Amino acid sequence: MLRRYALLLTLACAGIAVAQPNLAGTYKGKWTGGSAGGDFTIRLEQTGGDWKATVQFSIADTAIPTTVKTLRVAGARVEVAYEFDLGGNKLQSQLEGDIKDGALSGKYKTKAVADGSAVDEGTCEAKRAE
Repeated sequence: MLRRYALLLTLACAGIAVAQPNLAGTYKGKWTGGSAGGDFTIRLEQTGGDWKATVQFSIADTAIPTTVKTLRVAGARVEVAYEFDLGGNKLQSQLEGDIKDGALSGKYKTKAVADGSAVDEGTCEAKRAE
């Protein structure tokens, strides 16, 4: 009887592992905010159970480098906070989105790091490029 439960538990765990979507990859698309828009790229990498991300976006055809501060991946849900400098202002965006059928769809909010005041908010849509 115990052997049967162990087998069922093993099969159930294997089914859960198979059901997890493979989110790792590079997603490229567009972001649209209240006053601007441009290209958007996020790269998700998984090593073991650890996730890493890089985020880059553009404004007026100028690439804006970012530094990822936090990343959380749970199922198909991705939450990432990244900081960047724009015209001497240090800003932070919080992106929350879901990946489904190889595409990321999400919303972001940007605030000033200095005082937390709201700067912008909008959406991003990106498709898996690799």
